Amino acid sequence: MVSRAELIRSLDRQERLLAASVVLTPVDSFPVGLLDRHSTAFLHGLYTTDKVRNRQAKIETVVQFGRRDRSARDLDAIYRLFAEKLSASVGSLRLLSGLHAHAATFMSIGNIGDSILLLPELGGGHFNTRAIME
Repeated sequence: MVSRAELIRSLDRQERLLAASVVLTPVDSFPVGLLDRHSTAFLHGLYTTDKVRNRQAKIETVVQFGRRDRSARDLDAIYRLFAEKLSASVGSLRLLSGLHAHAATFMSIGNIGDSILLLPELGGGHFNTRAIME
């Protein structure tokens, strides 16, 4: 189990690293104000996973989350704290899936009849965006 102090140090490190990043797909939402001394607002929208995976599980999964091990551990710890605050066994604000995140994002920024330009998968586009939009 990660201590609160370790979690805050990890979040501080991630905030510095993510300051130079561009987040393209919002997925996770974090309970703001859950940690007394640290806001997780900078993490909102970070495309991470709430599944902490071992090496073999990473090899076997179709979708890879490069360099997100620390984020996955922190997200898991945050959701455990959230569950504790709610006196629940599980706590999460995560959308149902990446597909759900894409649909929610596209529907919130577009209008019926708008044209959508898609990046090919080789150019960094998502493998399922065309199917989602169709």
